[in-house]
Amino acid sequence: MADPEVDVQILGERFTARARTAEGPERERLWRMMTELAPVYRTYEARSRRQIPVVVLGHI
Repeated sequence: MADPEVDVQILGERFTARARTAEGPERERLWRMMTELAPVYRTYEARSRRQIPVVVLGHI
């Protein structure tokens, strides 16, 4: 959070991005999307006592 600039590599593509934590309705929408794509996150959520952060990366 103190330094949100990150370097990302996806396969052969590299880019710099800014990370931020999604909150409120945006977080809920993204979390729902992720649990549909990877249901194992539901298990992780059920075992956790905290809300799992959803981090959004944006090209800069």
